[in-house]
Amino acid sequence: MMNELAEIFRDEAGRCTATMIRVLGDIDLAEDAVAEAFAIAAEKWPTQGIPPNPGGWITTTARNCAIDRLRMRPNAVIALNRAVAIGEMRGAAAGIAALDSLDATLLHDYQPYHAARADLLARVGQRDAAIIAYDRAIELTANTTERRFLEQQREAAAHRT
Repeated sequence: MMNELAEIFRDEAGRCTATMIRVLGDIDLAEDAVAEAFAIAAEKWPTQGIPPNPGGWITTTARNCAIDRLRMRPNAVIALNRAVAIGEMRGAAAGIAALDSLDATLLHDYQPYHAARADLLARVGQRDAAIIAYDRAIELTANTTERRFLEQQREAAAHRT
């Protein structure tokens, strides 16, 4: 069985990896997913037999493995929510530290990031930085009600001593 698996690996690994790279757009994730699929094949095929289309089975299993890995990755929105929660539980300074650990380039055009940052900065007394963050949040807001709220928060921050 191991010889057959090695032969299938030689025949199919490149094609499956190329397919997964096209699907995922991430070379490392594609390679890891295909390797994991072959590990699952080495576990299952000795008892269940080699499927009629081993390359298709590997590709499908790799896609499922990649989906599982992607689900486990924290995304920017989850990380932002976590930072805000830290700010609520441990104080604004801890929340700012959590925000500072995020990749701001991913959140540059995400209005809630700037609004949360502005609020936390205002709460620790960093008035000028808070105003800049409020300005960015206001700039990114299309909703009139949100804009009014943020403008009110900005004014309150501007008048804090």
